[in-house]
Amino acid sequence: MAPAPVVAARFCTPHATAFTLTEAAISWPWRNFTVTKSGAAAAVMRVEAFRGLFDCHRRSLFLDPRRGSPLLTLVSRRSLFGRRRWEAFRAGDATDADELLFTADARAWMSTPFPMGNVNVFLAASAARRIPDFQVSRRGLFSDRGYTVVDSSGGAGAVAEIDRTSWPFAWFQTYDVRVKAGVDHAFVLALAVIVEELRHDDARRNKGS
Repeated sequence: MAPAPVVAARFCTPHATAFTLTEAAISWPWRNFTVTKSGAAAAVMRVEAFRGLFDCHRRSLFLDPRRGSPLLTLVSRRSLFGRRRWEAFRAGDATDADELLFTADARAWMSTPFPMGNVNVFLAASAARRIPDFQVSRRGLFSDRGYTVVDSSGGAGAVAEIDRTSWPFAWFQTYDVRVKAGVDHAFVLALAVIVEELRHDDARRNKGS
């Protein structure tokens, strides 16, 4: 059984879907992405990811490419210890607690050539704050190219796969995102952006070390 919608029911389809997340351009302080559906050329979603001063604060705005209307806002903040925490809010720039959809924590993620650990995801409506509703984990011991999204509380098991398909050291990053039937693909695409932020941070640390 598929988990309940996280962003909206309209992002849950009765069949499995596949998407490609592509970095559109390098234009500091923005890192923009487009999302296309497998077999189609037109974008189904656009992501404008703004990096704040010293890259400590980021805001990713997920937009409907046809109307330009906001679908989801993803805000991340970095602590003094380099740990990141994300908060996802419904629609526009509002960051009110009433609009919170989920939070994600990557405290276990280590800065190594092959990032380790899980991203723990907690839904806003979750009563058990210590147990994540979802986890994003790396597939393979010595690779940072494949990740699995697991429903860790509802018993649905693996609900999506995220694979980085761009060449190592490529300027522009691309990801293939496969989502199981009935799973909220806007939610999974937000997790793919989190994975890319972690990869980007890790690559910068290793380059500077």
